[in-house]
Amino acid sequence: MTPAVVYFPAGTYLISSSILPAYFTQLIGDAASPPTLKATANFAGFGLIDGNPYYSPVLNWKSVNVFFRQVRNFILDTTAIPPATAATGMHWPTSQATSLQNIVFNMPTTPDVVHVGLFIEEGSGGFMTDLTFNGGASGASMGNQQYTMRNLRQAIIQIWNWGWTYHGLSINNCQIGIDMSSGGSNNLNVGSVTLIDSTFTNVPVAILTARTSTSNPATAGSLILENILLTNVPTAILGPNNNVLLPGTTTTLTIPAWATGHSYTPSGPIPISAPITPNPRPPPPLTQHQPLLHRSKPQYESLPATSFLSVRAFGAVGNAATDDTFALQSAIDAAVAQGKVLFLDYGLYRVTSTIRIPPSARIVGESFPVILSAGPFFNDMNNPRPVVQVGSVSGQQGRVELSDFIIGTQNAQAGAVCVEWNLRSDLAGEGPSGMWDVHVRIGGFTGTQQQVGQYIESEMGPFWLWGTGSEHHVLYQYQLANTRNIFMGQIQTETPYFQPVPNALVPSPVPSLNDPDFAASCAGVGGNCASAWGLRIINSRDVLVYGAGLYSFFDNYSTACSTFAAGDVPAEDYFGGGTASNVNLYNLNTIGARSMINRDGAQVAWFADNVNTFASNVAVYKITAVNKADLIHELKLSQTDVSGILSRKRNVVSAAKRIHSGPGSPPVRRRPRMQCSLSLLLALRRDGYVIIPSLLSRSEITTLRAAASHITALARAGKWPHVRTVGKQFPPWDASLVPHKAGIWGVQHLLHPDLPVGEDERGRSRGLF
Repeated sequence: MTPAVVYFPAGTYLISSSILPAYFTQLIGDAASPPTLKATANFAGFGLIDGNPYYSPVLNWKSVNVFFRQVRNFILDTTAIPPATAATGMHWPTSQATSLQNIVFNMPTTPDVVHVGLFIEEGSGGFMTDLTFNGGASGASMGNQQYTMRNLRQAIIQIWNWGWTYHGLSINNCQIGIDMSSGGSNNLNVGSVTLIDSTFTNVPVAILTARTSTSNPATAGSLILENILLTNVPTAILGPNNNVLLPGTTTTLTIPAWATGHSYTPSGPIPISAPITPNPRPPPPLTQHQPLLHRSKPQYESLPATSFLSVRAFGAVGNAATDDTFALQSAIDAAVAQGKVLFLDYGLYRVTSTIRIPPSARIVGESFPVILSAGPFFNDMNNPRPVVQVGSVSGQQGRVELSDFIIGTQNAQAGAVCVEWNLRSDLAGEGPSGMWDVHVRIGGFTGTQQQVGQYIESEMGPFWLWGTGSEHHVLYQYQLANTRNIFMGQIQTETPYFQPVPNALVPSPVPSLNDPDFAASCAGVGGNCASAWGLRIINSRDVLVYGAGLYSFFDNYSTACSTFAAGDVPAEDYFGGGTASNVNLYNLNTIGARSMINRDGAQVAWFADNVNTFASNVAVYKITAVNKADLIHELKLSQTDVSGILSRKRNVVSAAKRIHSGPGSPPVRRRPRMQCSLSLLLALRRDGYVIIPSLLSRSEITTLRAAASHITALARAGKWPHVRTVGKQFPPWDASLVPHKAGIWGVQHLLHPDLPVGEDERGRSRGLF
């Protein structure tokens, strides 16, 4: 099958029937001036763009097998169709490796309108971003296994799902923002919704749900809200029988975080329907109400044709037989040197050594070309080598943009690491790097001549994964090792269909790169423990997962194991080991796994305790501190720092006493050395600060307050310039108590040698400076 790009220049295209994109086809409009597809009044078809038509009572293609399609940069207009006549802007029952971007849906606005902008009834989706819905009965009416959607505008009807993550919604001037009540309380169809960084304006009801404390299934209708801004939204969440689950406002209100479902913090299940503590946001430093970092795929619409270089101009052939290593590397280096974008024409580019992508590279593919590793260089399991290396050394600074291509392997490549990412971006400078619609495929397609998941080891971070998937790898699908500051939005996995025949011990018996040791971990464990794990987190901290679908549909090609009636088979789970701190999972959905969450070899969450529609669901799982052994180890490592802090505290108290006391003052009482405790470090991990009762005696507090008053008077009189105003202080408090823009006033450098005190005072305390 030959991939295709169908380009639509700017203009208005009058159509009377549906446009049907084929497999491996991209429909791309002019990004600078998106074309309009306008339906005629007598339009016939299910969607101006129909991604999976009905030629019979069932979809033409099985929706979970519809892959590798894109539609971007269009205006879909149904306003010429009578408002009371059923019409759909786009019909999109598709699955992985599909995406929609930058699409506007224009529909009639009369009261009798029944038009729908986007309709999805089946599938196992992918990603959508930058969609705007104007008019219509509903903007989007959708049912799918899982999806990640960003930057949508207008109302949504959620027909069914297992898990859905919404980010950056802006819903205005409609009666109900999101309706997730499908099926009613006795037969809920919506599994879970994660909604973050979104706004509702002039909407009577932001979210309608049928979930109650006794609804069925037990965890269906799980809902997570974080950083939601309401403006004139009287009801935030409305339940059955007009029961207000969360009130709104007639003015403006921000919901920091709220959840309904089953919670493990870290033990459970505990049914909740209440506010929760919002997750700490990853760097760059964000206030609680700033959105998570996100960036849509660059399309370079403002660049002229002269700003692009074709890889073919450097001799690359792309026939899966010619060695294109030198040509491809030369093209990348030339594009970077000239400040241009490299255009990767469609082809299968065979490489026999590592392709190195330096900072400032921009590479965009034409309908998913493939960089294909081959040869003995990549075939040593004991000496793994990258096929594509982004940044030459770990922590190298710079920005790279990669989009619309595939990285794969040809024949046996036991030592191939498809992508090694070493680059660190200066988020405050050139901005974040990214990969958009870049896929890794190992075998199973033309040119591979044949039939391990995502491993992340990022000690610094931050790292953002929006709408990613990893499937059918033997050991695991996602592994975070020695990692911090990572965000994962609606990840999705599947195990190999053939397991457990053979199991995960074959063909990789030699652990490397922190691979799991199944022989040790599964000793004495029944079931199919030695099967690929979905998400493994070891020696990591500051991990945010906003939606996860970890699926084990098959047991030796049979799906009989993946139902609740069959008892599920423990073929995949979340596994945490070693140091795990500040790990936060929202809406974890698993299928075919009896043990949903394991930690250090112990079961945390059991599938039958968390029954959802087809999956099992845990709405909230939080680890706020490391395990006890690691805490003790960390306490030992930090003992010197703690002692130093206490020593400095004693010096401050001594200085204050000597400055404000006359000669002959009694010596400062030295308190016993503070003994660190697990509870204090737990509090520090959980809250970011720690309160230590009775650290200072009453006399010490009196002395310090007098010293503070003294230096404050000097600063107010202009005799000490080292003052500042800041927007925050410790301990946390309500900043609205401070006059607008006044900040919080403070004095610095209390032990500075230039502090304007009298010579007698200075003499008494000189030895302390």
